[in-house]
Amino acid sequence: MSELPKSSGGKGGLSGGKGLGGSSAPTPLKRRDPDTFGPASFAEDSNANWHTASLAITASISESWFGESLVSTSVEDRIKQLGLPRSYLELPARFLGEKIPDAFAHVFGTHGEMQQLSESPLAQKVIASLSSRGVIALEHGLVQISRNMFINANDIDGSRGANESLDPGGSGSNTWMGPWGSGFGSRFLQNFRVFKDEDGVETGVWFTNAVFGTRAPGRDDTGELDAQEIFRREIMIPAFAKRLLYLAETPLPSSILDLGRHFAFKDLDESLWPTPFFSVNDFELTVCTIENPSGAPQTNFHIFPQVVNFGWTFTACEPRDLDVLLPLLVDATTVLMSIVEDGFRNYPTLENPYSWADIFGSLEDIPEGPAKAATSRWIPATQIGALVRMSNELNSRGHSESSAQDLAWVAQNGAGASAASVINSLVYSHLLPGGQLDDAREYLAVAVALDHLNESTNALANLGQVLLAAGDEDLAESTFLVALDRPDKYSEGEASLFLGDIYSKRKEAKKAKKFYERAAKSGHGVFALAARSRLEGESPTEQNPDDGRPEQESSNLPKFCVNCGTPFGSAPQKFCGGCGSPRQ
Repeated sequence: MSELPKSSGGKGGLSGGKGLGGSSAPTPLKRRDPDTFGPASFAEDSNANWHTASLAITASISESWFGESLVSTSVEDRIKQLGLPRSYLELPARFLGEKIPDAFAHVFGTHGEMQQLSESPLAQKVIASLSSRGVIALEHGLVQISRNMFINANDIDGSRGANESLDPGGSGSNTWMGPWGSGFGSRFLQNFRVFKDEDGVETGVWFTNAVFGTRAPGRDDTGELDAQEIFRREIMIPAFAKRLLYLAETPLPSSILDLGRHFAFKDLDESLWPTPFFSVNDFELTVCTIENPSGAPQTNFHIFPQVVNFGWTFTACEPRDLDVLLPLLVDATTVLMSIVEDGFRNYPTLENPYSWADIFGSLEDIPEGPAKAATSRWIPATQIGALVRMSNELNSRGHSESSAQDLAWVAQNGAGASAASVINSLVYSHLLPGGQLDDAREYLAVAVALDHLNESTNALANLGQVLLAAGDEDLAESTFLVALDRPDKYSEGEASLFLGDIYSKRKEAKKAKKFYERAAKSGHGVFALAARSRLEGESPTEQNPDDGRPEQESSNLPKFCVNCGTPFGSAPQKFCGGCGSPRQ
């Protein structure tokens, strides 16, 4: 991600100081989350629920279940190892003494290179075993090539381009994805990949992208993860993962009996038992499902700011062993996702014991406005698609109707690619013209931190204009230069034009000409035309927010399909490539 310049006062360039303009937030709206966020009962009888994970006995039994080799470090020792503030040592003694699973932490790359499914003997045996049971799923070529860009490995000639929808099938497929239903009947995906190390040993990875964080993680003044985020990732989530993965594995969760892990895998040699894992990843390419009005699911590929994965690795490769192992992993992943959804829907507040907010949600009440927009919402895989779809719909409606309220809601609560786009629209169409410069800076900080192609670059250019309006010309200059350094060059015309104006005002004619020429060559609509007029000797004119957008950034064109959430590739595109719906 691009580093932001520092202000002349030495503080971070995005900290919104008082006195730069109005600071009132857009009018708060009544919460309008999707219906699937509300309380619900299990569609099937099960005692493997979130409340079971809160029982103290679950912690001790899960430690015994996995054994010292997997669960070894106490919470107290981990707090000291991490150098967290001493206030964390004031937690209840019972929790400080709880063990956390260091050996569960997992990075896919530790098992070698990811393999194409068609060329992996292990993958072919796994797929054959699943097919024999009537389980058929999609195979995709997921390849993330940078922090904010991915490509389709099945797109041999590169015709689809980066970050576009990925068609299933093809020789480059490396991820098997099967849709399942949780205990609530909600849809989620179970994933399978294979990695091979230097010795030729293949390791299968069965997992689900279980929980999505909608915003970039909290960081301190040095750019490192802040103490609260470290505590969540290194202690709270691992402690929960130990309980969750135990409850997912044990055949008798209602009994809470210490039967030993061999009870779950009694038909497998101990050397073939799967190893549980969790991982917390930043800016990971993931897939969620969006339900269309017809009821048919649409896969949505997106790089989310934070993702928590749960699953198992295994090396078993004989068909007879896979026939035993795979049903256990499928059932365990389904139980796991049901518990996670139960916590989100039925235990969302701090008033509940071992609540969702304790593990994933905010640990404090966040007010409406920019502060809320910067706070990550943690949404299960079973619900994230509904929030993405709602965000896309409100994004489209906001563009067409210039609704500040819709834009503000998505900026604060939404998920997916719409979030950064909406922030830019909110700032450019409402906050900047209205003189709400403090709020504009804080919202744009969120859009930049999301590191979304095009939109984060656009946010930097918008930030430069906000800084100019606030009278901070030096910081505006640095911000425009950062925007021009972004790989997507999405604000080439806009940032270059304003830099030309800055240098023209300073009587630096050579610099001004250089950036006017750069803007003129960009082809970015009105910005290129304005730059050509500057070069022809006309005096700089103030840009009108409604006139200064290049065609591909037009606020009148929705960027995502209202029906299924698929992004539109270019301004002239009139129909969705995912479902064929017209661009409204």
